[in-house]
Amino acid sequence: MRSTLLRALTAPVVAVLALVSLPATSGAATGPTAGCEELADLAIAADALGLPASGGRVTGTKSVPASGAGAEAIGAYCQVDAELLPVDPEAPNIEMRVALPVEWNGRAMMFGWGRL
Repeated sequence: MRSTLLRALTAPVVAVLALVSLPATSGAATGPTAGCEELADLAIAADALGLPASGGRVTGTKSVPASGAGAEAIGAYCQVDAELLPVDPEAPNIEMRVALPVEWNGRAMMFGWGRL
C-alpha cells in the first residue's frame, strides 16, 4: 500500500516536470523570465499524468533569481503552481508547487515523509 501511495504522489510531479521543463536559456532577451512566463496557463492532458485524473493546469509562475554564495547558493528557478483535476467533480483539486531550475540536468529527486 505504501509503494502504491508513493507512486500515486510521485507520478503527477514527474509528469509536470516533464511537461514544463524549461530549456536552458541565456541572455537578457531570452532569460529565465521568458521561459517561465511561457508556462502560465499551460494545460496538462489527463493521459500525461498516469493517474485517474481529468487533467491539470498551471495556475501561476514566478521567476526567482539566483541567490546566495558557496554552500548557500541557490540557482535561478521558475516556481510553477499547478492544479491536478480529480475525476470526481465534487472532489477538491490537488494543488502543487514545483521549482524548475533554469539549468536542469533532467533528473529529479523526491523526498517523502516518514511512516504512513
